[in-house]
Amino acid sequence: MCSTTSGAASQLFASALNLLAATQCFIPENVQPHNANNETYDFIIVGGGSAGSVLANRLSEIEAWKILLLEAGPEPPIESDIPNMGIFLYQSKYDWQYYTQNDGINHQSYKTGSVYWPRGKMLGGCSSINEMFYVRGSDHDFQSWANAGNPSWTPENVNYYFKKAESLQNIKLLEDSDVRNIYGRDGPLVVNRFNSTYKDVMDKVLESFNFMGFKHVEDINTANFEGSGVSSTFSVTAANGRRYSTYTSYLKPIKDRKNLNIVTNAYVTKILLNEDKKAYGVEVDIFGVKKTFYANIEVIISAGAINTPQLLMLSGIGPKGHLESKNISCVVDLPGVGKNLHDHNGIYIAVYGDEEGEENELDKSFEVAKYLYNRSGLLAQNSYSDITAFFSRNQSMEYPEFQIHMGFALKKSQSKDIQDTVEGIKILKKIVETPYFRSINAFIPRINIPQCNKHDYESDLYWKCYVINTSSTLYHPVGTSKMGPKSEDSVVDNFLKVRGVKGLRVIDASIMPSITGGNTNAPTIMIGEMGSDMIKNEHLQKH
Repeated sequence: MCSTTSGAASQLFASALNLLAATQCFIPENVQPHNANNETYDFIIVGGGSAGSVLANRLSEIEAWKILLLEAGPEPPIESDIPNMGIFLYQSKYDWQYYTQNDGINHQSYKTGSVYWPRGKMLGGCSSINEMFYVRGSDHDFQSWANAGNPSWTPENVNYYFKKAESLQNIKLLEDSDVRNIYGRDGPLVVNRFNSTYKDVMDKVLESFNFMGFKHVEDINTANFEGSGVSSTFSVTAANGRRYSTYTSYLKPIKDRKNLNIVTNAYVTKILLNEDKKAYGVEVDIFGVKKTFYANIEVIISAGAINTPQLLMLSGIGPKGHLESKNISCVVDLPGVGKNLHDHNGIYIAVYGDEEGEENELDKSFEVAKYLYNRSGLLAQNSYSDITAFFSRNQSMEYPEFQIHMGFALKKSQSKDIQDTVEGIKILKKIVETPYFRSINAFIPRINIPQCNKHDYESDLYWKCYVINTSSTLYHPVGTSKMGPKSEDSVVDNFLKVRGVKGLRVIDASIMPSITGGNTNAPTIMIGEMGSDMIKNEHLQKH
């Protein structure tokens, strides 16, 4: 049966279909194997993730240098481009699908006693799969790096490289001179904000944070951490309903540079070292075929906090005893490889309330239509909310101890230290005593965790048990190739050169001496920017 139309409906759906067709062409996947072998480059970059993409862009700015970027995964799919669909890439071929081992003590509220640890396996790496929150970290974080014997990594230098990366595009923030002057505006990386579907509710939650003493500030990255805490809306690496990963921001615009060769589905299995312990190339598995590529100047590992120390060990660089126990000949005894792992511990506290609204299939279909038409609605934001708070037990904090991520679900939706954490929970629990949460009869339920049922609800013993059994990751592993002044515990020096090896650097999140107080993608991008300049400053001076 046919119906008449004024033309508006057909125009709407035609526009939607045209946009869908266009979006499918944004990021075509290259599945063709790389047939070349034994090629020689000036620099080989292992890993095209958050830092590796930055390196490929910045090093290939020097036309005389020939650059090879090797990425174990493919190009990102369309789901990566749509902010709310990044979660659908978890446990897919675009994810390394890591899990922690069950130790029989921690995480026992999970069915397997194991925590899922997603890591992006595609160009852009975790910036192509993450929640897009853009948090620099505090000056305190980076001053501690410098104080630990890494003089280049002062707050002043670090903030220079944050600005070099950034392209702030949010109109409201640009109108604030205090904010505008701290951010960069000419870099490749788009920084903006989501147009949140749940803005009314999230504004009420921000009011609640303010009521608790977590002062509302215009922007987290430019705020002074003072008082009990601060709260704000996140800045994100997204704009106009689209994710801006380092692939989108740094690689796509320069993919036709003649001196840059990007090879996907290329898993590097070994760094080649000569008798002088100089890195001169890599062995690579491409669709099951072993290939070798050579580097005239440097090999740079940007494979992330898990894969970077693994590759170093497979290449004979690491703790001698451990390598020999795995029948790997030790070329450079470097005890710090794989040590110093930091992550942010995630504790999920459920808050139930009577706010109106429930999820249904019609609403979800309408959200899809809105996104296809003008990239707005639920799909145009991430799967969490876009608000946060940083707080401390100290009433005059200089830096935050805890961070709140706020998840929001409608009815019928289908979607480190223990004592310190308990204290943080006890502060957070007060949110149900704020006016808005009282108005919706909010409460924190007791979760049925067999290991914890013997303890009185809301006692310190209960919450300690709760933390041990429910803690998870916030997907921020760093530090496993620590930067520092001593070979006894560090892997790279101030200039990110691997100790005891010539022509080899690590430039990714694994070099952090300590984790930053916030989401770690922005600092990783900054590391890529500063590391690129370190390479340029050294080798361009020689020529």
